[in-house]
Amino acid sequence: MLKKIIALILCLATLTVFVSCNKNKDRVKYGHCEMILPLSSDFYEVEDENFDVTYSNGKYVVAVLRLSFEAAINEGIGETMTPHEFGRFWVEKCNRNAIVRTKTVTYCEYYEYAGIAEFYYLEAFLRSQYAYFVVLFASPSAYDDEAFDDFISYAEMIAFN
Repeated sequence: MLKKIIALILCLATLTVFVSCNKNKDRVKYGHCEMILPLSSDFYEVEDENFDVTYSNGKYVVAVLRLSFEAAINEGIGETMTPHEFGRFWVEKCNRNAIVRTKTVTYCEYYEYAGIAEFYYLEAFLRSQYAYFVVLFASPSAYDDEAFDDFISYAEMIAFN
């Protein structure tokens, strides 16, 4: 009798773990260091040596670059810059033909060719307690209207631990 009760408890525990894991299957955390990105579960990590972490869903690419305040000072970036000031510095440093705007988030937009294809980019500029972040969103230029709304939405929901 005792064996049947123990077996029943183990079955219930296993079933509970299995059901709990399935509920969280679509809730994948994306991000880097203290940053949390609000991306949907269809994104997956891809390799890109130019960024700290890069994700794609086949249509969009999201890349994150983190500059600690110590590293930023070595680049000539003061640790008291606002995201807008940091964005203007970054755009100038990268020779981008873009205007930095601040609404609910600080960002700039631009287009560039890669081979024969044109791509739409939106860079968001953020600041945490420890670092500056550049979050680069990219898509083929044919999706630019839809991408802008999606990219701004993602950027507005970025959180920090």
